[in-house]
Amino acid sequence: MGLNRIEARCNSENFRSEKVMQRMGMTLEGIIREELKIRNEYKSQKLYSILRSEYLASRP
Repeated sequence: MGLNRIEARCNSENFRSEKVMQRMGMTLEGIIREELKIRNEYKSQKLYSILRSEYLASRP
C-alpha cells in the first residue's frame, strides 16, 4: 500500500493490547488524556506508531 506510518491506540489500562503493539516494534508516542467516555467515565488512550524505515530495519 506504500504506507509510511501506521498508528494504533489502546485504552491506557489495556496492558495486553499494549504488549502486542510493543512486540510489533511500535513506539509509544504519548497519552491522549481522557479522550473517550466509557460508562460515564473518561478514559485515556495510548498512541503507538511505527514508521516504514523502522519496520524495514527490524526485518532480517
